[in-house]
Amino acid sequence: MSPTIHAGTIIAAGDYPTLVRARREFGDRRFGDRHLTRDDLLANLLVEAADTLVYLTLETRRWLKQLPATAHIYGDDLADLRAQAITFGERCEHALCRLTGPGSPPFGRVFDARMAFGDEHYGMAYLERDNLAEGLEEIADAQILVALEADRRRHCSELTEPDRQLLDRLDANAHRLGLAVFDLRARALSPQRAAA
Repeated sequence: MSPTIHAGTIIAAGDYPTLVRARREFGDRRFGDRHLTRDDLLANLLVEAADTLVYLTLETRRWLKQLPATAHIYGDDLADLRAQAITFGERCEHALCRLTGPGSPPFGRVFDARMAFGDEHYGMAYLERDNLAEGLEEIADAQILVALEADRRRHCSELTEPDRQLLDRLDANAHRLGLAVFDLRARALSPQRAAA
């Protein structure tokens, strides 16, 4: 099944690579090749990584609040995903220092700010939201930003071998996290598991 666009958001109907591909194609249609001449593509990388962790944290809250008797079913999985998201965010922070120089804020500070923003502006909306789908979109966008930056550096003949390796590792980290979040969401939505 192909992804659908709903209210400006692409929701995967198949698998995580399909989600990434669909969001990249959507961006390519909307923005063309503008990314090749921009040098600020990585500016939002920490925000995307932090928002991934925000949605995983909110899903944990939702599960504990709405389904406390079954929280043990996915509690360990969510804790593991949050740990992976923290590691990814810290790797993004390190990569930004390497690729753009010092000056980017620490990942933890970006996460705290994004969490506070969400709490202030959206309150309890997370109780009715598909937090895992939102988290998937954030990690997919982070993975796309990494790919766009690699494309830009290649186009400008600025992609050194160490930078390519660093971006490849970030891409692989984002991909692994996206697959894991997608898998948990599929299991959580499974009619068989819900009936258990």
